[in-house]
Amino acid sequence: MKASEIKPSTVAISIEMERQCGDCHSNKCTCNCNSTLLTPPVSNGSQLSVETNTSSIPSDEGEPEIPIKQLTKFVVPSSASHIEVANNNKIYATRWTYDEDGSVWTFDRNGKKMKFLQSGHHDYTGITLSKLGFIFALNSSKKRVEEFNGINGKKVKQFKLDLCSDPHAVGIMPTGEVLVVDQEKNSIIVYPNNKKLSVKPRRIKHELIQEPYDIATTAEGFYVTCAKTRCLLKMDLSGNVIWTYGGSSVGKRRLRAPQGVCIDDEGRVYVVDKGNHNVLVFTKDGELKGHLCDKDSPEPMKNPWYISVRDGLLAILFSHNVVKTYNFV
Repeated sequence: MKASEIKPSTVAISIEMERQCGDCHSNKCTCNCNSTLLTPPVSNGSQLSVETNTSSIPSDEGEPEIPIKQLTKFVVPSSASHIEVANNNKIYATRWTYDEDGSVWTFDRNGKKMKFLQSGHHDYTGITLSKLGFIFALNSSKKRVEEFNGINGKKVKQFKLDLCSDPHAVGIMPTGEVLVVDQEKNSIIVYPNNKKLSVKPRRIKHELIQEPYDIATTAEGFYVTCAKTRCLLKMDLSGNVIWTYGGSSVGKRRLRAPQGVCIDDEGRVYVVDKGNHNVLVFTKDGELKGHLCDKDSPEPMKNPWYISVRDGLLAILFSHNVVKTYNFV
């Protein structure tokens, strides 16, 4: 199914919301998972009226499975917050941490801990790579982005995040602009690249950007997952919505807890839905191609959080700091 482009002619639809456990999907958790209950999109009432195109509501009848095969499974340091696969098959993991054990770690594709790029009492919540292989880590506690050399791991520079109240995720455009998710202000902040230092950062807002969670960038713009409105948005840097998916309880398929999002080398979009315990795959035009399925495991993907894919290597960060790597079959 294809998510439609947002057009000027829109109608209001109601989104039914229930407070549910992210693991057992019960309104009152009975699985002893101690999971945080999914927050309803609005606190004043049981429905939210959102301007969207009704044809963007998908139905997943006949949704195909996309087979993958697990390669490795390993545990990263506690409080893992994000992962990123590099071109050399290294895997970077950031941490919410307040100890000296390291905040940005490097692993090989087999899960062997190699070294940390940054240590100390810092809170890192996001990481991304530039097209030249430089590492951009989001230091939320200091409200800054730190750039590292992808070969030797040395810090190159850093810059403060003016305007940003609650930085949560980071992305970098092919043209160099750095995009940061501001959860408190429900927005995306665009910071200029080095060649345009005279240009001030600006904020992108939209009524569907409520509790933005993760971001992935493309030459056309960016993708952002939104927890409160339970949707995936594709937008350009002018703030126009190109297409949207989710945001409604109508139909069989809906996003319960969209979290991580990434793009592969061919432009396919991967969205982690922790509430439904799966990962959906879209084309860049919003067509739902199916969901990932580990053919060697009868169990569903339990509590996936973040995802990264590069050069055919897929890495998923699960709850309890578990990372599994896969290839496509």
